[in-house]
Amino acid sequence: MEQENLPKHIAIIMDGNRRWAKNKGLPISLGHKEGAKTLEKIVRYANKIGIKYITVYAFSTENWKRTEEEVSALMNLFQSYLDDYSKRADSENIKVKIIGNRQGLSEKMQKSIEKCMERTKNNTGIVFNIALNYGGREELLNVTKNEALKHPNWSMGRKISIDSSTLMNKGLEVIEAKWLFDVEVDQIDVVVHPQSIIHSMVQFNDSSVIAQLGCPDMRLPIQYALTYPERLENGFERLDLTKIATLTFEEPDLETFPCLQLAYETLKMGGTYSAVLNSANEVLVEAFLEDKIGFYDIPKYIKETLDAHKSIEEPTLEEILEVDRWTREYVKNLIK
Repeated sequence: MEQENLPKHIAIIMDGNRRWAKNKGLPISLGHKEGAKTLEKIVRYANKIGIKYITVYAFSTENWKRTEEEVSALMNLFQSYLDDYSKRADSENIKVKIIGNRQGLSEKMQKSIEKCMERTKNNTGIVFNIALNYGGREELLNVTKNEALKHPNWSMGRKISIDSSTLMNKGLEVIEAKWLFDVEVDQIDVVVHPQSIIHSMVQFNDSSVIAQLGCPDMRLPIQYALTYPERLENGFERLDLTKIATLTFEEPDLETFPCLQLAYETLKMGGTYSAVLNSANEVLVEAFLEDKIGFYDIPKYIKETLDAHKSIEEPTLEEILEVDRWTREYVKNLIK
């Protein structure tokens, strides 16, 4: 790769070491050790070709939920790795920085971190950031509206961007899919797809899957909605899978993002609960954008409103409009 085309910063999430070990019938600790060895090779090569920064997300807040034995093994591995690696990093002119919240780490671990950073602080090669205690519910408790509005792939309006950050957008899409395609709730799954390339997939009776793919650009679905069933030519970016290279998926964390769980629950309860969910969410997102409530107040007040609502099993249009009016008034009184 030519020097001018090199990225300045590479980010890596350490994930899959446990699965790799389990699939091979090996101890989990060996999976983590092999992951560390591979990571070191990547950092060495990145330093060699002139990349300035590499950040590795090594240990998230969710990792503390693993068994005490595995957490202890991970911490011991990380500490011994730092003690040993600091010498090699120094000899290769690599600057090591440990970032993130160190709360919960032992005093011995803290000393190893300080020793490694002190030893390599004057090196002028690649900066190797190791992120600890990142992610999870704790980081979202104090998230600001500006942070929640920053979607990595999509350019959307303010309301939809907040819905995306709470995963309410997926919850509303689950509700839409149930009624548009006449399927049961249990037939609809949501997966987190960081690249935002695959927008929907349908699995058929013979187990084959058909997916709809495209660059993340809201103009495309808007155009198709306006011109359906015709597909018109346009000047939008074309999808190049060779540049994307990797498509990844993971299950949504319903504890961290309860709005999605609430959407599923309203569908199962039936009646006018889904209408209440949508109306309450609209009022609460507006309040969040006006700095009147916090990020997790959105699902909190939605649930309180659902609990207070007396559902109508088969509502008329007039009754749905009245439920919408009641919900908005109820939520506004809740957050006064």
